[in-house]
Amino acid sequence: MTMRRRVRQSAAAATAAGLVFLPLSSGADQSAADIHQILTQSSGPNADKNWADYLVDTAIPPVAAAGMLGISGEAIKPIENVRALLVAAQGLSTADSKTSLATSITPARTSIMPMNLSTYAKSLPARILGSVTFGYAQGDASISDATFERRAVSVETNFFFDAKRDDPVVAFANAVEARKGDCAILRPSPPEQTTPTGPASGPAKPALAPASEAEEARKRANSCREGVMKSMRWNRSQMSVHFATGRIKSKSGGNEVSLGNAFAAGLIYGIGDSLAASAIYRRTTNEPVLDSLVTGDVRKRNTSLAILELSGGSDRMRGVLQGSNAKTTDVTASQRVFKWAAGLDVRVVDEVWVNFRVGHQAKVDGSGSETGSVLSLSWSPKAIIASK
Repeated sequence: MTMRRRVRQSAAAATAAGLVFLPLSSGADQSAADIHQILTQSSGPNADKNWADYLVDTAIPPVAAAGMLGISGEAIKPIENVRALLVAAQGLSTADSKTSLATSITPARTSIMPMNLSTYAKSLPARILGSVTFGYAQGDASISDATFERRAVSVETNFFFDAKRDDPVVAFANAVEARKGDCAILRPSPPEQTTPTGPASGPAKPALAPASEAEEARKRANSCREGVMKSMRWNRSQMSVHFATGRIKSKSGGNEVSLGNAFAAGLIYGIGDSLAASAIYRRTTNEPVLDSLVTGDVRKRNTSLAILELSGGSDRMRGVLQGSNAKTTDVTASQRVFKWAAGLDVRVVDEVWVNFRVGHQAKVDGSGSETGSVLSLSWSPKAIIASK
């Protein structure tokens, strides 16, 4: 009876502390149950919903809707870095474009429609669904002295080729399973316990740790997670897919005209720790030729666009070189991207990025090319929107 009472007392203390000794699978991808156990039992009961701890800040997360408008000087881009919420202000120095505003949100990483971290980590389809991001952008443009207002919406998602290395959630669970250093948080269940009356009946149950040991494990879990997050590369290899559509209308009156429908696929390939090569292919259907919007006899085209980009630097600052096959005749919004450009991305403070591009792009009337530049400010306030 005395031994049974002590077991019950130890269980109560450990339950309050939030830690048990759990058997961990050794598969390449964690099961939902194992990852849920790792998260909740090592970091507390709310850890499975705490996306704020796993939102890395290593790259500007572009908004596909802004690329649809042709107001950023760049095409729809690979996602690079999914955050809970992004707000971006952009302005081009060329005469035909005005300041624009873009925003995007990833519902699964917010308190709006949260997805548990363990659900996200259990399979590739779940990670693709958990990264679905919706975007909106608007901005004015001057075409042959006429002013137009433009709006666009987008949906996109991405996935990492090596989730165990590059996805923060999966990488943390994998580090815990490897049990190295501060990541040695959980250990396999001890042998089956017995009581004075004989062997225990039924399957063995995990033994519960004392409260002091559980608290120490939680501290190691936080240290482990911080180490994993710091190890995340800014140039993580990944693929993204996008869809965007928009409308344009003259401010002097008249009917709205569709900007067409754009489908795009992007790829980022990390080279070492300091370089990244990216490529994107975009196909847009029923896209209006910009100068025909002024005459009223709107001509539409189906267009294709390919862009290559090379980036080099760190997770705080890097240079960019970009080239595309954009056309200089019958110019559409998607063909207003830079034919070539150079630029700089700088993280000013955590969650705030500034990026600058300068290069050559087609003139709106299709009479050749001109020099253009874009300065963007992006803000991703994870502390406000991410689930806690």
